[in-house]
Amino acid sequence: MSRFNSTVTDSIPLSGLWFSTGGILLGLGARIGHGCTSAHTINGIPNFASSGFVASFSFFAGAVFIANIIYR
Repeated sequence: MSRFNSTVTDSIPLSGLWFSTGGILLGLGARIGHGCTSAHTINGIPNFASSGFVASFSFFAGAVFIANIIYR
């Protein structure tokens, strides 16, 4: 737990900037993708919708890519 606290609270203004930027990008992505990430994954994949598979793969690939950039 100490690693999480030191990572998040080292710089409150910088953390706020990261959180705000992430929220804006999440909202923009939901607008462009015509729905939220959860709906595409939870509803799209069980219905075998190609858009659900593409969107879900893109979400996970993007998350892995960004996590590798941030935590290197």
